[in-house]
Amino acid sequence: MTPGDAIRKQCIECCGGVFAEVHTCDAGKMCVFHKYRLGRGRPSVKIIRKFCLNCMCSSYEAVKDCTTEDCTLHPYRFGKSVNRQEMSQERKDQLAKILSRRREIKRTRTEIQQPVISRRRTKS
Repeated sequence: MTPGDAIRKQCIECCGGVFAEVHTCDAGKMCVFHKYRLGRGRPSVKIIRKFCLNCMCSSYEAVKDCTTEDCTLHPYRFGKSVNRQEMSQERKDQLAKILSRRREIKRTRTEIQQPVISRRRTKS
């Protein structure tokens, strides 16, 4: 489940399980999820962190110790994506080689290019 999916499910739950109520929600600026409730935009997991802190009275310890695992936001409560996979060392090395080649190409291109002469008009 993506953070956006989790937010939408939270909004439906907040509206008593009625999806039609999500469309007419008037929470506005009171709810950090309001602008993402209809699946528009790309919410950050940091917004979920903010919501969790608000739910737990701004207590970082309470968020850390939260045992409400049936909450759709629970996996994202630390402000980090659970969908993100750690990159293997082999992949890091591969990307480093690609970046090195691109930098080399860029450097040789700039060495070959002649400086551009400005053709400014001067007032006579």
